[in-house]
Amino acid sequence: MHEYAIAQALLEKVEEIAREHSARVVTRVVVQVGKLRGVLPDILRFGFEVASADTIAAGAALEIEEVLIRVRCNSCAAESNLDTPLYLCPACGSTDLTQIAGSELILKSLEIDNDRNPRP
Repeated sequence: MHEYAIAQALLEKVEEIAREHSARVVTRVVVQVGKLRGVLPDILRFGFEVASADTIAAGAALEIEEVLIRVRCNSCAAESNLDTPLYLCPACGSTDLTQIAGSELILKSLEIDNDRNPRP
């Protein structure tokens, strides 16, 4: 279950950013996760919920934006989204592709509240 390790690393970064901004509470976290990461969103949410208990991010909503596999064909220059990692250009059938998206794991944003008291 690598989702829990991801959740722990994500929480560490969220706490670091929250401290830098003197946040009292983190209310929302948005991450982009590439389809090739093999992350199951529900398990990542659960892992984040468990990891963030008794922290500044306890109860924060975790939003996960899935990033599709995106490739550029080196033969015809077409850019395409792929549903599966079957590396064939939909435009010309070439296998000479360069992956340009789909492996991301990015902390896109977080919302903090400096006015509210930390959750008990």
